[in-house]
Amino acid sequence: MKRWVAWVLGALVSGLLLWFALREPNADPTVVAAREEAPATPLSVRSSNVSARGAGLTELSALPLVPDEDRPGGFHVQGLVLDPEELPVEGATVVLDTSPPRSVRTGKDGTFDITGLSPRAYQVVARHGSLLAGPVGLWLNDETQPLVLHLRPAASLEVTVVEGAEARGVPGAAVELRSQQTVLGTTDAQGRALLQGLPVGRHVLKVSARGFAPSWQVTQVVDAVDVAQKVTVALRGGAAASGTVVDARGKPVAGVVVMPVPETTNTLLSLTDARGDGVETDARGAWRFEHLGAGPYQFTASGPRVAPGTSATVRLDGMSEQSGITITVPDAARFSGRVEDARGAPVPYAVVRVALDEGARRTLARQTTADARGAFEMEGLPQRRVAVVAKHERATSGTQFVDLSQEAVRKAPVVLVLSAAEVLRGRVESSSGQPVGEAVVSAELTGARMRGRSEQTLRGQLITTADPGGRFEFRGLLPGTYLLRAAPPGTTLQQRLPWLTPPVQAETGGMEPVLKMSLGGTLTGRVVREDQVPPTDFSVVVRGAGAAPNGGGDGRFHLRGVPAGEHTLYITGKGFMNKTVPGVRIQEGQETSLGDVVVQRGRQLQGRVVNASGAPVADATVTVSQPVKGVGVVVGSAAALEYGLQQVRTGPDGGYVFEGLPISPLQLSAEHFQEGRSEFTQLLAGVADQKMDLRLSATGQLDGTVLKGNQPVSGALIIVTNPAAPAGGVSGTTGTDGTFHFDNLAPATYSVLAVTESGGGQQVQRTTANIQAKQTARVDLTIPEGSVTVLVRAQAAEGTRAQEARVLLIEKLQGANQPAQVQALSMAQPARFEGVNPGEYQLCVSAMTLPGQTDGGTGTPRSDCRPVNVAQQPVQQELVMALPLL
Repeated sequence: MKRWVAWVLGALVSGLLLWFALREPNADPTVVAAREEAPATPLSVRSSNVSARGAGLTELSALPLVPDEDRPGGFHVQGLVLDPEELPVEGATVVLDTSPPRSVRTGKDGTFDITGLSPRAYQVVARHGSLLAGPVGLWLNDETQPLVLHLRPAASLEVTVVEGAEARGVPGAAVELRSQQTVLGTTDAQGRALLQGLPVGRHVLKVSARGFAPSWQVTQVVDAVDVAQKVTVALRGGAAASGTVVDARGKPVAGVVVMPVPETTNTLLSLTDARGDGVETDARGAWRFEHLGAGPYQFTASGPRVAPGTSATVRLDGMSEQSGITITVPDAARFSGRVEDARGAPVPYAVVRVALDEGARRTLARQTTADARGAFEMEGLPQRRVAVVAKHERATSGTQFVDLSQEAVRKAPVVLVLSAAEVLRGRVESSSGQPVGEAVVSAELTGARMRGRSEQTLRGQLITTADPGGRFEFRGLLPGTYLLRAAPPGTTLQQRLPWLTPPVQAETGGMEPVLKMSLGGTLTGRVVREDQVPPTDFSVVVRGAGAAPNGGGDGRFHLRGVPAGEHTLYITGKGFMNKTVPGVRIQEGQETSLGDVVVQRGRQLQGRVVNASGAPVADATVTVSQPVKGVGVVVGSAAALEYGLQQVRTGPDGGYVFEGLPISPLQLSAEHFQEGRSEFTQLLAGVADQKMDLRLSATGQLDGTVLKGNQPVSGALIIVTNPAAPAGGVSGTTGTDGTFHFDNLAPATYSVLAVTESGGGQQVQRTTANIQAKQTARVDLTIPEGSVTVLVRAQAAEGTRAQEARVLLIEKLQGANQPAQVQALSMAQPARFEGVNPGEYQLCVSAMTLPGQTDGGTGTPRSDCRPVNVAQQPVQQELVMALPLL
């Protein structure tokens, strides 16, 4: 029986990166609280504090929360905005994340006052020109003191908007960078717009202009630098798309918002937003978008009293109108209850969150606020099993699961008890033992389930600021073991370099931990090509910390706060080969200069894309990458980093050009929404430039469903790949009814994977499909739903440096379609596999390198596997697995 391994890598701090690969038996897997107490004195907050919408002070949620509309109240938020010289700032814009958001401008004395608020957790941002303060958070109540917001220089982004493949700029284009406060700009006569005062992190950049289809893309904004980051957006024409929204009985639904959701393999983040991109259905349930570009889309419908619905995937050609798209919204559930403290007394104005998290991309996350009697109500929920948590300043509830598919459950009010009130205190010191005032401290409760997106959304990621004496406190915690990290004052969660330090374990109710904070060092250098000319754009990546984009200038880069230790550096960009720089040593408080980092030109590949008749095809997409190790696919931005994935569009003559390709073997394909796809083509290793024409031909289609038990799974990530295809494959998600559809597939045999959330990990179901030209194949995948829970505990192997690993539980069935679950394993927490069926399995463990470690130059840690048998009883079974050597 053939063995295969499915690996998943999720990055959930600034957004979502998901990486799946199926590997052969001998191939090694590749690893790539709110402050719960209102201040008694005025709260002085620097612009670096981080928060997420509606989450409480400095939280970051894994899923975007959709808050119900706020009720007017008698509270207000007031404060003062100061510039870097501590002078009041007139005319600064202050934004509060009410629903809908509200903003005011500061007066001549720099003060602001936002009135008519209900008491709950809020986030505040201030912006003035190129300066930014926040976001910061607070729990609004009778004791809340005025805020003092300190503006400081922030990042800038220069966006150039061009027309298609032409170099002509598009004047008058609307540019939006979406964060807590959307930053707007309009392009000038040359098609350029400058956006200033931007927060660090991953944001969605939307560009739209009259006569063009709107464009959405993820943009990484890094720390403030002397020059603006640069990004170019190409707009193309589009065509109309229209349809209707109906209920489960086929009747039209008026007054709901329909939103286009472009399917993309570049990111798993949701690119569109109902408030900025949606249209409302009319009395006949009809909706229409005038301009949408070519590509696969799903369309979602939502409303405050309507359960969300998602259409099947529709491929638009960008040239002719696509009509008759139907979105069916399922019957909605109403959910009500009350929040009580541990003594049974009602808790007014607690935040209540509901999450449905079964897929790997879009899910449901809602938030409401209880009234003065602790009562709450939420409408428009799906009739499914949802997770619920209540939060307040000093306590939280446990996670409660409510099955809204049961009528009796829907009618019975739910009582949420704020029983979790543990406190964790400690202090932060420098390496010399001196207290570090205003250090930023993060806490993470161990356990695989706590790493799941549902729990991260319901509870948020805890982060607070130490007092001037270096002491910190977290309140309202669940009992357990927490992993604590400290970063220098002003660090945000999006500045990922400072968070690469190993954590300190601490128990609630135990001894107060002492966190030794490292300021890290500085890494500098200059990226140049072989001719000593800097590349036009490039990114510097420290393994485990994401990319730091650079553009233009003289090729210099400057990374601050890199933790002391040994790191691997990646240089990526256009027009040169990706370069890996291993063994970069950083010393505390020192600057490490790499001097000139020379990147190789690589080889050039050019050619034409033609149709079946030999005519050139314009605007076709050509994709090239190195072969994926084993049998697999990489989804998300990791495909560019790990396998050099590049994509270009053909010009009017069907021509395409790739620069900076490696000398290793490459895999190539081309596609066009009308003309079809080419066969998968392999380019042999070599140093010489190459020419290759690609011929498009007729394609096939694939339909299917994903079920768990007898319930459809919405939002499941579907990956369709062939070993000869470039990295990235073809991916999409299931609709509300669990169905998926792919067209424009080249005739071949494909692996089809369905990936869903499973606690803190993922569950993978796999099958194969044979695609033939002008035919539709069908596959149905059922996610196993057993009754046994398997706990895998870690045992350190002699001589190992591994502290954390990925664990796979693979069911041994006849054929190649074994289901699998993927979880994290460490000495601090077991891997937890739920819903396991009794039977024979293969258990595989592979180490993940820690920040600052290297993998001995192999690039891949070793994987250890062993057979295990899961019995019918007991319902919870334990295994011990050694952490493998690196």
